[in-house]
Amino acid sequence: MRIGVLGRVFISRSQNIFENLALEEWMLRNYRPDEESMLIWSNKPAVVIGRHQNPWLEADLNFLKSNNIELARRHSGGGAVYHDLGNLNISILTSHQRHERKRNLCMIAEALSQEFNIKVEPNNRNDLWLQPGQRKISGTAARIVRQVAYHHLTLLVNADIAILKRSLSSPFRETISTNATRSVQAPAVGCLVHEIPDITVEKVQNVVVESFKKQYSHTEVITLPNVTNDQQFPGVSEYEKELHNWEWIYGRTPQFTLSLYNDRIRVEHGIITESLKNQKLIGRALSGDIIQTYLGFAIKPILGIDTTKYLAEMKAYLCEVPKGYDPKLIALNATVVTALFGALIYPFYAYLIGDNAAAEEKQTV
Repeated sequence: MRIGVLGRVFISRSQNIFENLALEEWMLRNYRPDEESMLIWSNKPAVVIGRHQNPWLEADLNFLKSNNIELARRHSGGGAVYHDLGNLNISILTSHQRHERKRNLCMIAEALSQEFNIKVEPNNRNDLWLQPGQRKISGTAARIVRQVAYHHLTLLVNADIAILKRSLSSPFRETISTNATRSVQAPAVGCLVHEIPDITVEKVQNVVVESFKKQYSHTEVITLPNVTNDQQFPGVSEYEKELHNWEWIYGRTPQFTLSLYNDRIRVEHGIITESLKNQKLIGRALSGDIIQTYLGFAIKPILGIDTTKYLAEMKAYLCEVPKGYDPKLIALNATVVTALFGALIYPFYAYLIGDNAAAEEKQTV
């Protein structure tokens, strides 16, 4: 137990990813050395990428847009994660000296294991596994500014795993070349509800809060109905505005090259700087409209069929590994088959309704 240090728990009632990330950043920059804090919240569906990641590489942006799933870039590094209201987000703020991921993870793992009679344990990547089966239920990241740090993590309670996997499956994973941080996909993903059918986010939240409180002689629990209140948190609305703008979400993307059907595009800070086929694109922000122009057969429906969806589903189906088969060989075969399918369907599409990519290019450029 820490004597002389105040423990504070902030429970955000906001379900907006940008507001909650803004509050987290505000708390980091306004940290008081005589206290340690835990911030807890849940968001409506969102994909959150790391500070040094590429959104086109980490998520299916078309799917996100079609399903009203937000895309956000956080200040910490690490990989992409999916949030929804079945996911509990936890951020622990301490001095740099007291910053220790393993201690935080052990605290949470032990509390969950004891309360719900399950086995949760940290791994060497600072994730949490639900055993048996090494099912990942939590990914973590950290941020250190001067002498202050936070360690934050997701905790999958009863999240929609199907939407999670679909949201984090980029159709351009094999066509983007970059040095940006790539997410490491877990072999298995799980939720606490798989072991405890009646579990809720609120129950998990209570267990985590009580475990945190045991570390301090005195702890305050504060519920926040409005996390962007500038009177309570001066300047927090400016952090929220920054997190929400295009320059932060897309413009901070490290340089990359995107190979499309008949072109190779170089992109720096979200802006096209080179194109082998179309010089008019140079200087424009990379957008879904531009990709649609080049890959109309893969983005637009063909005769009413959403080919992007079916190509992705085909690959996912083919990548399901039957018992006794080499998973690497299955994945290779899936990639080859979907590539051949794309190569064959495009000429057929062009023959049926004309290759309108050039016409669309004239209209959109």
